[in-house]
Amino acid sequence: MAAQGERQKYLNHTFSKKEEKRIELSDIKLNTNELKCQSFIKPLSISNKKISNTNSRDNDIEFTPYEHIYTYKGKRQLLPVSNLVSYFFEKFDALTQAEKKSDFTGIPAEHFLTEWDKIGKLSRDVGTFLHLQIENYFKKGFFKTEYTFDYYGDKQIVNIETEKNIFLISLMILQSYLIDKNGQYMT
Repeated sequence: MAAQGERQKYLNHTFSKKEEKRIELSDIKLNTNELKCQSFIKPLSISNKKISNTNSRDNDIEFTPYEHIYTYKGKRQLLPVSNLVSYFFEKFDALTQAEKKSDFTGIPAEHFLTEWDKIGKLSRDVGTFLHLQIENYFKKGFFKTEYTFDYYGDKQIVNIETEKNIFLISLMILQSYLIDKNGQYMT
């Protein structure tokens, strides 16, 4: 979705270039209930590039990015969410749609097929990179935001700073729901 402004078109929103000023969690306006919960949130601490809230079960799941396979304890293959979602939608017939678009615009169908292939590869590759960075955040304490996308030698840098910020805000919200009335994490 990040290719050539597709995300912006879909969301009907123009994202600005990376600003010098970073948005801090303290800049986010919270409602009364969120403010109460915030006082119970324990910040994630990073020491020796390890985050203290890792769990031994984290090592039970392995991900093979190229084949997009999740394995549990080296034995059981798990169904990726993208595969689950595909059960609810018809498969996109790219050739038929490209031919229809070609008839309407006069542009060869191959042009649309190539563009759609590039956008699809970009979305898959950046999505895999994003998931790897989330895993790195929890296991190693860092999160890279620049990815070099290569489409048959045509390279471009993709910045996922926005996605990182959404992840961190979502993590903060999730943590607020995982705290009991005594300020302890629920297990």
